[in-house]
Amino acid sequence: MGYFSEKKPTQHKPAVAQNQITKKTAPLTDNRPVSVVQQKLSENIQKNPFPIVMQRKTQDDTDEEISDEPVQMKSSNVPQTHHVIQLGISKNNTAKKSKNNQQKSRRRQKLEYEMNPAKEYLDIKNAIDQKIVAAYKYIKKVKEQLDDDADVNLINTYSNRFTKISKKARLTVREIQKLPPAPRRALRSQTTDRDLLMAKLNGYSNLVTKVKWELVQVFPMNKGGFGAKGRAHNMETEVNPSTVPNDKTLNNHYFNNITLDGKTSAVKVYKKTATAPNQASGPLQIMGQNYTNQPLSTTDKAKLQKKLDKNLANINIPQNAVFTNTPVGRDRGDGQYKSMGNTNAAGYAWLLNRLGGQRWEWLHIRGAGLGGMTDSTNLVAGTRDANTHMIPFESNIRHLGTAVKNSNKYSRLSVTWSAFGQIAKYAYSKITISWTLFKKGGGKKATGYVSFDPLDTSNNISKNEVDKIEEILTDIRQGL
Repeated sequence: MGYFSEKKPTQHKPAVAQNQITKKTAPLTDNRPVSVVQQKLSENIQKNPFPIVMQRKTQDDTDEEISDEPVQMKSSNVPQTHHVIQLGISKNNTAKKSKNNQQKSRRRQKLEYEMNPAKEYLDIKNAIDQKIVAAYKYIKKVKEQLDDDADVNLINTYSNRFTKISKKARLTVREIQKLPPAPRRALRSQTTDRDLLMAKLNGYSNLVTKVKWELVQVFPMNKGGFGAKGRAHNMETEVNPSTVPNDKTLNNHYFNNITLDGKTSAVKVYKKTATAPNQASGPLQIMGQNYTNQPLSTTDKAKLQKKLDKNLANINIPQNAVFTNTPVGRDRGDGQYKSMGNTNAAGYAWLLNRLGGQRWEWLHIRGAGLGGMTDSTNLVAGTRDANTHMIPFESNIRHLGTAVKNSNKYSRLSVTWSAFGQIAKYAYSKITISWTLFKKGGGKKATGYVSFDPLDTSNNISKNEVDKIEEILTDIRQGL
């Protein structure tokens, strides 16, 4: 639609006689038949003689598709002020072009696959391999920070699953390559064999995605490293609620002994129950023998424990370390089980009559990822929940160690690990970690102290509590 001219309109012969104009049309000043809409526009222009800018809507546009394409109409008078009337909306073709390009790309790819069916399978196999390589890298990063044998064994099962999927996908591609050629290559991609093999490959691709999702849920990573949330329990827990819940009890067990920069935690945690349902402790392995179904008297247990303890080195506490760079992990050697005389933590807790419906692990006093030894000088029996409680603080030490690399701001990070309240040679009621990040030229930037209860069987840590601990530690590191 163009501009209305300021010149006097030229007279034209009417296309239709005046008395032949239908009810839906009305004459303009030049006697041309026009629609009612046009007539109303003309009347509006006479009432408001300003330039009118309209936005046009195309025939197949929907109301949701908006365009900025202007259509202008000019009145017989030309003042400086403009009035905008939005009559309709036309669509931006960007999304449509993108969709068309995608369709063209798919058609080209389909044609390529019709001409060379093997390429389609190889493309899927390569995509599977890329996802598996990414999963292997993730597993490697997590394993560097794992301390517990059970966690290491579990993550190894994920690695084995990815290896099996890769092998099956490779064998499927070989089956494709063995398919006999058809008279026409295009027909090869339409055979029943091809359809079955395609379904198998796509199934493997989907399986890789599913297993990777499971892996990340069980072994989540955060900015500080391996996260503890995957190990924690799905328990009904509220942290710092605005109102006190009627159906939950105050339980600050996992926040009572945290001091950061001289301040103690003010977090309030409300739980439905303090513990999750009883957890299977697993087999009771002591010096290579399974005692799960062998009831022993307290006296016999004491004798067995004494025999075990006699062959192992003493605990090394306290342990002090000064870092000027990110802490370097130490190899786990033969693992915790062998290092503790072919005895697992559940077996040791059983000797002490402390199982309590909990899962037990050998806890590193100083984490292996922070340079701690994996042997009897650095391992004590503890619940899985106590170990989970320790992980965010070990990740925090790693974070502070990375920050201290900035020699323009910091001089060193000093950390001390210790244990107190000895119950048995490899059982203590408290494990502690304290740290200080020193500024360059003197002064302290960050300090902290936390204690853990490795033998406590009356509490389980929830995912919400782990989230809050990690949030607090992240906040305290702001500005490093």
